[in-house]
Amino acid sequence: MEGVFYYSLSLAIIIFLLFKLHAKHKSRKKLPPSPPSIPVIGHLHLLKRPIYGTLQSMSNKYGQVMLLKFGMRRVLVVSSASSFEECFTTNDIIFSSRPWRLRAKQLNYDHTTIDTAPYGDLWRNLRRFMTLEIFSSSRLTTTSALRQEEVRLWASGFLRHYQREGLTKIELKAKFTEISFNIITMMIVGRRFHGEYVRDTEEAAHVRQFMEEIFEIYGEKDMGENLPFLYWIDCGGVKKRRQRFKEKLDNFLERWIDDCIPTNTTSDSTERTVMGILLSLQKTQPEFYTNDIIKGIILLLVLGGTDTTSTTMGWAMSLLMNHPEVMKKARDEIDNTVGQSRLLVEQDLPNLIYLKNIINETLRLYPPAPLLVPRYTSEDCVVSSFDVPRGTTLMVNAWAVQRDPKVWKNPNSFIPERFEAGGEIGCGLVPFGGGRRGCPGSVLGTRMIALALGTLIQLFEWEWVNDEEVGMAESFTFALSKAGPLEFICKPRHAAASSVLGPHEVQLWVSELVKQIQCRGTLKVELKLKLIEISFNIMTMMLTSKRYYGEDVRDAKEATIFRELMEIFGISGPLNLGEFLPHLQLFDVKGVEKKTPPSNFTCSNKYGEIFILRLGTRKALVVSSPSAVEECFNDNDIHFSKRPRTLVGKILNYNYTTIAAAPYGDLWRNLRRITALQIFSSSSLALYYGENVNDVEEAKKFKNLMKEHVEIGTTSNLGDFFPILQWMGSLGLERKMLALMKNMDSFLENLLTQRCAILPTNGSKSGEEEKKVMIDDLLSLQEREPEYCTDDIIKGNIMALLIAGTETSAVTMEWAISLLLNHPEAMKKARREIDENVGLDRLLDEQDLSKLTYLQNIIKETLRHYPPTPLLLPHETSKDSVIGGFSVPAGTMVIVNAWAIQRDTKLWEQPTKFIPERFESEDKEEYSWIPFGTGRRGCPGVGLANRVIGLTLGTLIQAFELRRVNGDEEIVMTEGSGITMPKLKPLRAICSPGPTIFHAVNQNNI
Repeated sequence: MEGVFYYSLSLAIIIFLLFKLHAKHKSRKKLPPSPPSIPVIGHLHLLKRPIYGTLQSMSNKYGQVMLLKFGMRRVLVVSSASSFEECFTTNDIIFSSRPWRLRAKQLNYDHTTIDTAPYGDLWRNLRRFMTLEIFSSSRLTTTSALRQEEVRLWASGFLRHYQREGLTKIELKAKFTEISFNIITMMIVGRRFHGEYVRDTEEAAHVRQFMEEIFEIYGEKDMGENLPFLYWIDCGGVKKRRQRFKEKLDNFLERWIDDCIPTNTTSDSTERTVMGILLSLQKTQPEFYTNDIIKGIILLLVLGGTDTTSTTMGWAMSLLMNHPEVMKKARDEIDNTVGQSRLLVEQDLPNLIYLKNIINETLRLYPPAPLLVPRYTSEDCVVSSFDVPRGTTLMVNAWAVQRDPKVWKNPNSFIPERFEAGGEIGCGLVPFGGGRRGCPGSVLGTRMIALALGTLIQLFEWEWVNDEEVGMAESFTFALSKAGPLEFICKPRHAAASSVLGPHEVQLWVSELVKQIQCRGTLKVELKLKLIEISFNIMTMMLTSKRYYGEDVRDAKEATIFRELMEIFGISGPLNLGEFLPHLQLFDVKGVEKKTPPSNFTCSNKYGEIFILRLGTRKALVVSSPSAVEECFNDNDIHFSKRPRTLVGKILNYNYTTIAAAPYGDLWRNLRRITALQIFSSSSLALYYGENVNDVEEAKKFKNLMKEHVEIGTTSNLGDFFPILQWMGSLGLERKMLALMKNMDSFLENLLTQRCAILPTNGSKSGEEEKKVMIDDLLSLQEREPEYCTDDIIKGNIMALLIAGTETSAVTMEWAISLLLNHPEAMKKARREIDENVGLDRLLDEQDLSKLTYLQNIIKETLRHYPPTPLLLPHETSKDSVIGGFSVPAGTMVIVNAWAIQRDTKLWEQPTKFIPERFESEDKEEYSWIPFGTGRRGCPGVGLANRVIGLTLGTLIQAFELRRVNGDEEIVMTEGSGITMPKLKPLRAICSPGPTIFHAVNQNNI
């Protein structure tokens, strides 16, 4: 017993001596300066908000390297570029660990995320994954189209807000969060949760609410991290709140994982998302890529990629609003480098030096993390000649470093030009940290900021809501954000806004097609319906600001009604020419079949290129030569500018008041002026863009209306040719038309009412700048010219434009693809031209079309073979005339057989062959190619049609590999009957994504 006592006493003496020696040795260390502290709490009482500002004031007094005590924790505060460099170059490995934190244990899966993991094998593996699989140059290039598409959709939302509200203020904080979060979640799980293009609105609302809770929980301060005894008593209940939230967070991320696990082993739809990559790695390395590791990576990406990016965008816009000369200089740079005919893309960013300088200067003044994520020393080291003991937490005051007057001239002023010198910035700019544990996503962050900010500068004029400067007060929780709302007034720059219209609809359409293919590998597509879909959506977006086809239709009821009305006019199925050219059904001239163009061609071969038919009591002049066409629509154009009167024109065309049916005179001239100047002019086509549909029920009603119209519209009206039958009610057809017209009129009246309700809310300003959809133009004209823009005229012309703009484009594209599938060498040549002129990293847009001459030749050759209206819309002579030496009495219907003219062997070499190269020469006889008619009553929408056909057809060629369903068997090219001569058998083809699509289209929407 006595031995034990002496042994214990000796041990105690030894320990005491060792302690004294250690204390003596420690006292000889040169520690950094430190303010006076209070026992237990250290310097916590000195920390006032904002902490980075308080630390800067303390560093001015005690030095730019100082040692503080946060409770029981030693903290080294660095506030100079030179000391920063010492920490993250000379001592980088020593400062590469992270301090233990209660929040990281509870919410960061016990320090297993890349931002909280201690330095070692786990962190190295996480860093390798992030660097190679997410933030590498090749991966960022692959996903650039995804970010560009998200920014395009986002920017279109600003346009739609302007269309609805005019010059009203927009709260940009929420908009910046929207684009940042959508880009990140699209990269991670292939879905967006903000904005108008979400698929599941209920789920999206839940996700947004949950993210707000995440940022709130992560922004909470916990004194238990610095005073361990408070951890055990859970001061403030933070520990319990985090624990409860951890379960919700875990379940939330677990659902994302479950949703991304592929159910079809042949599908790689999730492989291109971050989640898909992680799940694939989990199969090969299950011991490392556990569910907790995956959830931690996803959590970090969402947190790190959303708030920091969006707050920087907010600061940048605020600074630009306070410095309009900088905004102007940035816009001039974008206009000079990118132009006003397209949106900037990521490939433009290296050339936008001033925009990059603006972002650098914003990050200098307002770093997202003013106090960089803390580090932890793994062993003793020396910084700025001071000894730093092992176990010290390192805190870098980036806010102070980047405002150091020793490094920066006028450090508190916003001067983007300071970065023009091109010299080494060194450690004076450290918004993303430095060394081994610097932010791996800095390149992605700057790309997102530059793309979004540059797009806003390019597309819009911005105004502050009052004459005072934008307040720059700071608020620091999770990231350094601007205090208070961020409300500005935006107005589209018309010249630039055009780049968001047509290509957006086409890219949305292509994206949906790609998603269908992803589900099945390759896809057998009913291309006729898909082509009708894109043509119809472009027209309805321009006319009514709504779309009625595809996955983004929100008002299924209204969309269904609208589609069925189109069927009535024959837009989604065969329609005979009964109402317009009934003689083709009623008369069999010498055994002529119903196959319209060849029939008249046969007649012209026998009776001449000018001959007269008797259709009941009506005379019809049939013209089949360019010389005769020239006489009709050049020498005698005014005399041939009337339209024949039909029952369809009277009832379904609002008593001949549409541009297609109106008689030649003041009414028609004014309608032509309106369509030429207000609707189909280049400037107007650049501005029409609208919003998605909201009412689903109304769409279904419209679908039934369309179906009824098909049945009535395809019925021949004998009363048009035998007037005596008009007294008999045309065998009941008139009664049916009147009933249909009542329903159709009600629907169109509702559209006008909706727009009238919107227009008065556009603010006090008026004029051309606020008219973005065609209905708005027509309603505005109604106020100035009520005699020409009655409600009936507006409704009739909306329907006429919709019908004409949909079917002709869709049928032409169907014929074009059929011809290309039968001539793969032409397809290959067109694809090569697109690749050479557009590249492989983006989809073509309208501005590229002028360079794609072979694509234009394909379209021209298609229109030559299969003109949209093989017999141009009938004319009627207003007085006696002479054509080809023959007398033509007044009141004669004039039918031009464009199909025959464009296949005339006297005009075209090998006219039945598909040879796009024939249009490389300009040596063509006038009036030998007239697919859109000619003269005063030629189609006013030819410019729009060329845009729609060129953009859609070119995108299909560029983005997809198309194959015939039956292998080597050629597509049957038999013509069907109808106003626009559709294919007898709808086109079906096998569609699979080409190499370009993986770079140019968002692959992660499923």
